[in-house]
Amino acid sequence: MTLIGSSPDRIIKFWFNPALLEGVYESRQEEVKILLSEIEGFEPEKIDAKLIKSLSKFRGLIEEKEEQVKAAKSAVADLRVEVAEKDERISNLEGEKETYRAQTLFLQQVTSLDVKQLMSYHHQINLDSTIAENYIAKSIKALRELPNSGNTLDDLQKAALAIRRIATVAQFATKANFRSGTKKEPTDIPAYFEQYLLRVAKDFLAADLNLEVSNTVQEPFEIKASRIELSILIDNIISNANKAEARKLVVKISKISTNTLRISFIDDGKGLSKELPNIDSVFEMGITTTHGSGFGLYHARQIVNGMGGKISAIPMKTKGMEIRIEATK
Repeated sequence: MTLIGSSPDRIIKFWFNPALLEGVYESRQEEVKILLSEIEGFEPEKIDAKLIKSLSKFRGLIEEKEEQVKAAKSAVADLRVEVAEKDERISNLEGEKETYRAQTLFLQQVTSLDVKQLMSYHHQINLDSTIAENYIAKSIKALRELPNSGNTLDDLQKAALAIRRIATVAQFATKANFRSGTKKEPTDIPAYFEQYLLRVAKDFLAADLNLEVSNTVQEPFEIKASRIELSILIDNIISNANKAEARKLVVKISKISTNTLRISFIDDGKGLSKELPNIDSVFEMGITTTHGSGFGLYHARQIVNGMGGKISAIPMKTKGMEIRIEATK
């Protein structure tokens, strides 16, 4: 007999197994609730006492399960949100992967350039830089004879400095693991000069020179300087030795006092010309006794002055010349 639809007045007493309701509840939740309500509507004396107790526990289980269902639904909603976020993240990562793949392919193309190719590119940059410097030198010589040409001369010397920077950066690109060095930062000057001379310059501007480097400074000697400018300084002095037809260049790095550093570039070239009005004039813009532009030592003096140091030219007794730099920290 089904209980649903039966009249309590016609039932004397009944009993059933409450465990049967648990299985039914899983599939027919609303019907079970109605059934419980109808049972609870009978007169207490007509219902088995154990059944009433079991039904009370069963209703408690129903309420507990309903709370679990609510919690599960909430957890499912949270999981759906998390899944959506994960899907979006995966989509973003796939896009990033494509970007990184493209970057990797680009880097592979870059690193596939061998040293010979890079050296060839650098050689071409140097050739073009020299041609540009020569044109600027001719312009300087022509303008020096004209009145009111000071501003134009200043612009030309800035252009010459930019050209020298291009050549120097090209050397770093091929030979040095070098971060951008345009900003002034604390630099161990003796170590930097020694490493640049032996690791970079000797394969480029000093390639045709017998280069010797002596560094007696054992501890760091730091001065704030732009490393690109330091490289230009060294390059310009080496270039001057080349133009003087030197075969040998000796660089001596030493301390003459606790806070003063001396760097001497001694070459065996033609030395200073007697045509110069005075020795210091070699550092003036456009002054040259070789086939050069007259900018190299002028730029060198600008860089050294910017470091708070001083630069001088000293004629050697037999032949050649010393370019001496002194800097104080």
